[in-house]
Amino acid sequence: MREQAEAEKSSSSNPPDKAEDNYRLHKESQALDRQAEPSDASRNALARVESALRESKFTFRLLFEKSVDPGLLLDGDIFIDCNNAALDMLHCSQKSDILGLRPSQISPDTQPDGQHSQDKEEIFTSLAQAGESSRFEWVHRTFDGEDFWVDVSLTAIPIKGKVITHVVWHDITGRKWAEKALSEVGERYRAIFDNAVEGIFQITPRGKYLHVNPALARMYGYGSPKEMMDDIIDIGRQQYVDPEDRVKIKKLYEHKGFIERFQTQLYKKTGDKIWISVNARAVRDKNGVILYYEGTAEDITQAKRAEESLQKAHNELEERVRERTAELAESNRSLQAEIAERKRIEEKLQASNQRLFDIIEFLPDATFVINKEKKVIAWNKAMEEMTGVEKEDMLGRGDYEYAIPFYGEKRPILIDLVYYPQSEIRKWYKVVERRGNALYVESFVPKARNGKGAYYWGIASLLVDREGNIVGAIETLRDITEQREAKEAIRNLAFHDPLTGLPNRLLFKDRLALAISNGDRNARKVAVLFLDLDRFKHINDTFGHDTGDLLLKATAQRLTAILRKSDTIARMGGDEFLLVLPEMAASNCADVVADKILRAFSEPFTLNGHKISVTTSIGIAIYPRDGKNIETLLKMADMAMYEAKKAGRNKCRHATTNGTQTRVDPARESCL
Repeated sequence: MREQAEAEKSSSSNPPDKAEDNYRLHKESQALDRQAEPSDASRNALARVESALRESKFTFRLLFEKSVDPGLLLDGDIFIDCNNAALDMLHCSQKSDILGLRPSQISPDTQPDGQHSQDKEEIFTSLAQAGESSRFEWVHRTFDGEDFWVDVSLTAIPIKGKVITHVVWHDITGRKWAEKALSEVGERYRAIFDNAVEGIFQITPRGKYLHVNPALARMYGYGSPKEMMDDIIDIGRQQYVDPEDRVKIKKLYEHKGFIERFQTQLYKKTGDKIWISVNARAVRDKNGVILYYEGTAEDITQAKRAEESLQKAHNELEERVRERTAELAESNRSLQAEIAERKRIEEKLQASNQRLFDIIEFLPDATFVINKEKKVIAWNKAMEEMTGVEKEDMLGRGDYEYAIPFYGEKRPILIDLVYYPQSEIRKWYKVVERRGNALYVESFVPKARNGKGAYYWGIASLLVDREGNIVGAIETLRDITEQREAKEAIRNLAFHDPLTGLPNRLLFKDRLALAISNGDRNARKVAVLFLDLDRFKHINDTFGHDTGDLLLKATAQRLTAILRKSDTIARMGGDEFLLVLPEMAASNCADVVADKILRAFSEPFTLNGHKISVTTSIGIAIYPRDGKNIETLLKMADMAMYEAKKAGRNKCRHATTNGTQTRVDPARESCL
């Protein structure tokens, strides 16, 4: 069995060498045949050659048929043989179904690169006939109609004065699908990676960063991920305050494969220390060797300081309680002394509460607190920076005065609404999410940013004591204006032409559908004008594409100046523009606009120091006269535009059903 496996492996990996041996033995046999009077030695040699040739042919046939890789033979561009593996891959039961076919006949019409299968087939078979071997990727189609990818190896084999091509397939369909899926996942991962608010990293076991996102770079005081990765080549030596923490992390990776909420101190670029919380995992190869670590890091410095302050206060308080308990046990003081001690402890608790307010003061998000009388008792530094109102001017204020910096008037805001039922909340905010005692909202705040307005994300919740009594409320705000503007910019790109800023085809169809709907409701006509610049290619070729782009933008500006605000102009691509004229009393209103456009184009454009004259041809379709739906109207307007071109350019033509293009007689219909 081992010998057979070795033979099969040899047949799939090196059949051309065996064919060359066959050819050499055949030539030697012919040479011996041509000897005039063969001697006994030559006859014995001839017999050995013929025996070796028969054995070589048998071996080649055996290796070809038993190969685990699909194999086929081509004579020119026609299949003349194949093995069972090829039949299995093609879902075919017998060789006769394949023999006589060309490769393109068991392939889709076109390959993924857009070339016709037959054209590519001619290229590769020609190379093989010229004696050149080649290797490439190809999509074939099974007899069941299912497409599959193969890695194709073509080897030219000279046999008896002709060239036979040995074809070997390796199925790579799974790899191709995996590459596609990986690409799609990679794009989604990149968007999440770049925009995540948490720090994300990939790092080698030696401590060299492979990838970091912008959030992590900012966390460590760097201007960009590249700057950070260029600067830090050994995280253990350059960043860890305690290098032993790095050793502990590596041991956890090796033992558990991951770490959760591991807290450690690192140095920033400036040398300042920060506390971080790390969640990460080890990524291994198929042999279990760690390739790199990847995970997230969160800056918990403020929380750590708050925790340390709270712990210190707690420890101090517990120590004093223990001391006083011991004193009471020893001295059995009177009730008055006990009351006095309790009062002292309450004062200590108040001091502890003060420390809590100190923690709120240094929270990174704008935060304020009101008591149960709805008066401000905390107004942190971030809130001062957001509103421009100092803490001293706001503490103790009530009666909704804390709403004035945001809305310019006294009114309930999110922190007040935590006391309200859901029906009352809707009066003040369109979209509010309630989770337990907390409210979440995203809203436009008109007086923010010195009256310019901004979008804020906010969370407000009730504050309760140990007995569940409400003692106040807290609200935290975050400015999300930049995120909202980024979303709006993306939406604008989806519906507008990036060169001219005009609506694109998608937005144009939406506007046309709305115009048709309003026209039906108000018994008004709608016109679609299809404009194409005359000889625009000549302008591009003469003055360059930069000037051509300037001409397209100038055309958009000139058309916009002519039209009403209710009209729509869109760029469809190239030098084609579409106009929607809604709410027309008569069909000849479109002719009035078309005449204005033709006259406007009689004035030359001055672009890059050149005076450029250009005209336009216009096709007009009227709803509902020329079509009852969007596609028909666009088609009719396009046909009418080409009629204007045929008529000599710089003209306007209406779409009609009888094949002629005419202008509507202004005397028959009023445009008023």
